[in-house]
Amino acid sequence: CGALLLALAGATVASAQIDLVAQDFNAGLGSWTVSNASVTGTPPVATGQEWITSSGNYTTPSSGQIDNFDGSQFLLIDADTSGSATTTIDTTLTSPVFDGTTAPGTLELKFDQVHSIWQNEQLTVEVFDGATWQQVQLFDVNTSPGQGIWQPSTVVIDITSYKNAANQVRFRYLDPASWGWFAALDHISVHYYSGPQIAVAYPAV
Repeated sequence: CGALLLALAGATVASAQIDLVAQDFNAGLGSWTVSNASVTGTPPVATGQEWITSSGNYTTPSSGQIDNFDGSQFLLIDADTSGSATTTIDTTLTSPVFDGTTAPGTLELKFDQVHSIWQNEQLTVEVFDGATWQQVQLFDVNTSPGQGIWQPSTVVIDITSYKNAANQVRFRYLDPASWGWFAALDHISVHYYSGPQIAVAYPAV
């Protein structure tokens, strides 16, 4: 009994992360979808500029190098490739549907991102609450002045208040003909934590 009490005294408490959605793009888009409303020229015609998979330390034509996240594949929209301020880039990455109500407590959206904002571009993050899309994060010239964030960072957003049985998340990049720069995403997950769990270190006998 004494040995067990000593073991419990040195135990660590941890919660297990339960993913409802998890995507690292190493095998492509999977069940995620990309939509494209980008246009170019006068009169405007559709262009193929949209979220694409990329890897390595990608270099944009004029913005410089995008440091990769972990050496693996990620998702990228490079507005520099338009080469013209007459091109409007509007592309959206959307998750599959997931049941957020399975989370007994806090529900979190987590993702790695890196972006650079020139002037009018926006990267928005939205959650579908069962009825409408709700904006939960905005990256623009006000939140990322100058050249934005060149080193990847991890963003965690509490989306508990939007839980429903038909949840989705989406990432929209909009460059309204301002010859913008870029945005990149990786390691997207929607998750909750179960537990707590006690990891017991049993004493040697």
